[in-house]
Amino acid sequence: MSEVVLKVGDPDIKVDGTWRIGSCEENAVRAHQLGLDRYNGCFISTSRCKSVAEKFATSGGNEDGHIYVIDESLLAQNGVHVIERVYEENSHEKEVSLRAEDCGDLPEAIILNKYPVGLKG
Repeated sequence: MSEVVLKVGDPDIKVDGTWRIGSCEENAVRAHQLGLDRYNGCFISTSRCKSVAEKFATSGGNEDGHIYVIDESLLAQNGVHVIERVYEENSHEKEVSLRAEDCGDLPEAIILNKYPVGLKG
């Protein structure tokens, strides 16, 4: 989903002015960046910071993963929506949320390289 509606009483949501009333993409991005998987958004977390990308790829160092090197200049022409927000609790991550236009997989055309990271990488 590219838009979500907040659930009243969700204990992980603070009334801090970063959420919107009703269904919107901003809520989907915010929920994704906080790791609130129950909202079923279709965003992928990326970062321009290598150590943060490794954290994202390995679920915080708990599993093996892969880093995908993406060519940002190819995103728009391949229908990839880019949303970059800075929220207080994760401002250090320099997170860039990506989603395919159809909310499916990101197109391979944007990927320059892929390499393993994590426990074995």
